Amino acid sequence: MISFMLQMALDVEAKMPNVPLANYRKALEADATSQISAVLNFGEKGSSGAQVSLQGKIRQSSERRDYVRSHPMSALCEQQMQQGNNIQQACRNATAAANILDQYRYTIHYERVPESVKNATYKAYAIARYFGNLYVSENIVNPNNKQGQVEIEVNLGKDLKSVNVSMAAPAISASFENVPLNPYVAAVVAAHPEYNVADRVGQYWFQSQQFPTCSIDKNQATTFDNKSYPINLGGSWHVMAFSQPKSHFESDSASSASSSEQQAFSILVRQTGSDKKEIMAILGNDIVEVLPQTEGQKAGIVKFNGKKANFDAQTSDTFQDEDGNTVIQVFALPSGTLRLIGEKHGMEILFDGQRVKLQVSNSYRGQMRGLCGVFDGEPVNDFTSPKNCILRNPFEFAASFAIPDSSLTSPAKELRQKAENADCYRQTVMLGDVISENEAGRSSKQSSSSKSSNQHENRNSKLSSPARLRVMVIRANGQTCFSTRPQLSCQSPSQEANTAQKNVDFHCVSDATAAKRWEEQIKRGASPDFSKKGSNYRASMKLPSRCNA
Repeated sequence: MISFMLQMALDVEAKMPNVPLANYRKALEADATSQISAVLNFGEKGSSGAQVSLQGKIRQSSERRDYVRSHPMSALCEQQMQQGNNIQQACRNATAAANILDQYRYTIHYERVPESVKNATYKAYAIARYFGNLYVSENIVNPNNKQGQVEIEVNLGKDLKSVNVSMAAPAISASFENVPLNPYVAAVVAAHPEYNVADRVGQYWFQSQQFPTCSIDKNQATTFDNKSYPINLGGSWHVMAFSQPKSHFESDSASSASSSEQQAFSILVRQTGSDKKEIMAILGNDIVEVLPQTEGQKAGIVKFNGKKANFDAQTSDTFQDEDGNTVIQVFALPSGTLRLIGEKHGMEILFDGQRVKLQVSNSYRGQMRGLCGVFDGEPVNDFTSPKNCILRNPFEFAASFAIPDSSLTSPAKELRQKAENADCYRQTVMLGDVISENEAGRSSKQSSSSKSSNQHENRNSKLSSPARLRVMVIRANGQTCFSTRPQLSCQSPSQEANTAQKNVDFHCVSDATAAKRWEEQIKRGASPDFSKKGSNYRASMKLPSRCNA
């Protein structure tokens, strides 16, 4: 029996430039062309094996760039930029879209490749031809292509909804034209120099909300829950965001509580001069200062515990804590924007001298306070002050997080006093009526007098309380969806009052039989618990906060 030992070596190199992340216009002008090269060697030990090399170029077409430039999202971003606001939601989306690459050119050279591998490659092509038979055209008569070489071109549609693929091999030329692209597939194949595949798919899946983001622009702020409001910081320090670790009772263990305390952070921001901003990040026991500068190619100066960071567009600087853990890494993007990545605390800051964008990990959900809101998925309570009062006036809300030190000046000083005396609206939980056995559809053997008494009580209950907590049922994407938590419902003839926009989590099922059974139970008054099944769909709906009889 003869045994063979196979060896394989793969070397891959990709070159992708840093692109602007906080300025749509600069991103649109940037050259995001990327290069990729790879060499694969395989074969038996001690013999000259096969070699396959790949050279690729990924770029953006002029059609794609014109499409982004004329998109309504870009037009809205242009309007915001005219007001000095460059990092609101519209501009963040337009900036990311401005550097998506849609053209791929690959040249593959191969030598001494076994026939078995060539046959396997052809079988893979045959499968692709089978599934794409409506879009394929071939030339197998006189392809006139180079031996030992395969050229592949991929051109995505300008809106990323279709793709053209052409291949030139020694024995065949083929092309697939106008192949429809699933949005998730488009997110995979449409490369971006900054975001990897997981990031791009996540952005589509979470509707551009994958990364919890808060921003303070020139005169506009946006919370983690995407609520925008006007802001004027002045020269006073304001708490942009600080984490409130869960109490020990909510933590899995004492060690997890200790870990949460170590990862606690605070971000302070204030205005210096007419349009510059200054940041102070308190990361556990470490302090990071970010100061603006008017000269040079960088937007600011970074100090870690008083030590100045040395970095530029080609090199970064890293700072560690006493245990050797990386606390923060500092970069400079081509546009001069500073990028600070705090892996230890699950956060990232972009700073261009005038604006601050903060991204945090989803693990901080429900644990935040400050100008960035409470980060619980409900924009309606984002204006929660340090006293846990929900304020109405955005300027008073911002002033409630002004630090009362020597930097506190007008107008924050007067607004902070107004916030102290403003009406306090606290968040309350409304409880619904208990559903009877009869309403839940569970029959009970009782005497006729007892049934009559229960019906009389139920009738009185309905008359006295028009509000009920009911599981909502909607149709979405061909499925039946049930709210994971009961929502307030007004019984006829009562009327809804104080309606507000709210994000409602649903559990959607495709099993028509099970969906129908649950829906019938809900119609009879039952309240199935879908909270443990998890949410797979979210919808924004107008819901009442009370019912008027």
